[in-house]
Amino acid sequence: MIYRIILIAMGLILSSNAQSEETKSIGYPNVKAALEAVTKKKNAQISKQDGWTVVALPNEIQWTFTPNSHEAHPSAAKRRLYKKDGAWRVETLMYCEASKKSCDSLRTDFNKLDDSLKKYLSKQ
Repeated sequence: MIYRIILIAMGLILSSNAQSEETKSIGYPNVKAALEAVTKKKNAQISKQDGWTVVALPNEIQWTFTPNSHEAHPSAAKRRLYKKDGAWRVETLMYCEASKKSCDSLRTDFNKLDDSLKKYLSKQ
């Protein structure tokens, strides 16, 4: 389900249970503020996929927001896909306001998706 989201729209993500450096790196004080701001951006392509809100922006940036039913809700992921030295890379930042356990699990899921995406792209 989320794997499909990542393959469809390339981008970026965010992760932390503490409001520290990760908050600064995403540019918003919380998940709600990030969702409100990025969905209002010009050229934002907004879709719902299996309950997840996905916002694709120019420059290969993608925001992914957890559905209300997800154990790590509210969480936002910001991803940027880019090529460096001939290899695909995924910069992933995550901001998570749920329990540490739920946030760690979500981070693990996104790390697996990043690896799968890089492998897929390297074969193209």
